[in-house]
Amino acid sequence: MKTVIHFLVLVSALSATAATFTAVYEVPVEKNSGLNRVNKFPLTNVQLDKTDDDQVSLKYVLPLELTGATNTLQFTGKLNEFNKADLNYDQSSMKCQDTNASLVCQVKYKNLNTNQALAADLMSRKFSGEELENRLKILSRFSTDPVGIVRIYRNTVFKIQK
Repeated sequence: MKTVIHFLVLVSALSATAATFTAVYEVPVEKNSGLNRVNKFPLTNVQLDKTDDDQVSLKYVLPLELTGATNTLQFTGKLNEFNKADLNYDQSSMKCQDTNASLVCQVKYKNLNTNQALAADLMSRKFSGEELENRLKILSRFSTDPVGIVRIYRNTVFKIQK
């Protein structure tokens, strides 16, 4: 019950406002794969909005290192009776629930714009050695199975929409 209340409070506090959040995109990996140190990517300009009729909108841009192309996604949906959110964008879907530390959303993508060669090039400019090799494995995994986890942390910077 405490988890449900946190999500409700987080989203209810946004009534008629927009907030920018600290967030991370995570590509799922096996715990003992050695990839769990390189499977997280920062998300910038994440916006979570809620209207008075419990309509929720979550907007973010997927990291270029994963797609090689700009993908601005805006998932929308309604809070259900358990104060969890099932959100949709195009043919992609997202299921969100609250934890004590963050809002966690499981995402399944369809129809992303991708350029795997450019994504690999972007990674090779930022990383080297074993880290680059492991990040390229993450890229390969994401390009064949575009799923992930969006974690939105509680420290927020609110801004009023005009």
